[in-house]
Amino acid sequence: MPIGSSLGLTLPTPGVTTDWGDDINTALETIAEAVEGQVSADALNINDDISFGDHDITEMGTIQFTNESAGLTGTSDVRKVYTSAGDLYFTDASQNAIRLTAGGALNAASLSGITGAGYGGDTTVNWDSGTDTYQLKSGAGASDYAKVACESVKLSDGSANFLTLDTPSLASDYTITFPAAVPAAAAFLQSDTSGTITFSNTIAQTVTVSDLKLTSNRSQMIHASAGQPSREADDTWAFGAFSASGYRWQTVTNDTYPLIFPITLDIDDRIKEVHIYVTDTANRQLVCTVYSDAYNGNPSSIGTATSNGSGTVIASITGLTTTVANLTSYYLEVAPEAHADDVQVHMVRVVYDRP
Repeated sequence: MPIGSSLGLTLPTPGVTTDWGDDINTALETIAEAVEGQVSADALNINDDISFGDHDITEMGTIQFTNESAGLTGTSDVRKVYTSAGDLYFTDASQNAIRLTAGGALNAASLSGITGAGYGGDTTVNWDSGTDTYQLKSGAGASDYAKVACESVKLSDGSANFLTLDTPSLASDYTITFPAAVPAAAAFLQSDTSGTITFSNTIAQTVTVSDLKLTSNRSQMIHASAGQPSREADDTWAFGAFSASGYRWQTVTNDTYPLIFPITLDIDDRIKEVHIYVTDTANRQLVCTVYSDAYNGNPSSIGTATSNGSGTVIASITGLTTTVANLTSYYLEVAPEAHADDVQVHMVRVVYDRP
């Protein structure tokens, strides 16, 4: 029966109706029958706030909000849930309008302090369990990753130890660009003025090295022309091209005055071996000795060897461990036995390192 229509009740008239009790019962039964059915939504005309007296609303299906024009931040708006521009909001007890959704997703600006205009949609922070990786994405593309600004980065070694990447106090911003791939072999790591890092063993700029260490052996080749007779008027040795094989020193008299070769290494280089390359036509002997000669001191032998045999002969002084010291010079003395025109000295090789 529509609301507002007459129920057709027959009511007793006081002082007239004699069976008024029956009339009252009939009227009450008609009223009960009319209101026993559920009230339809169309029958409600709510025009003010409704208080449920601190009771719950149970077994509700859904709630459909009308959009507010903006977040509600008044004193009467605390603890309200509502929508604005299609997104869900809650106003807390401090009158802060908290946006719970953004762009069809949870608004991470309200979670863990992540903020930013337009956050939501394809901008995500998630955990990839397959690679054990947190991902910060700025878009839906596979390579749309976001930039990260922070003070320092701590990298774990998988235990309790961390490597911290930090920056010094900077005068201005700059960018470091890493190489596209690792080098095929060991190489120096270099950077240009734009911050682009490359791997290369070719260094175009001047490099100042205060103390270069050489862990493998190096050789200093000393030509025969570097040698000098031990006496100014010495006629034991003659220098020249005695054959088609090049210039060298050759004994020309029976005297035994030595030939001197300077060893010119840097301070802290370590002399390990000295080899003298000789042509001997008569199985003569050359006594070869390496000396150290300190300033205001006397020369001291640090190793000796004797050449023996005919033909091409190498006299080798090995097992040396002498480190070149400051204000100390080093030289090789090559002393012949008494013979003439038998021995030629071609060159000297000094083996050294710098530990």
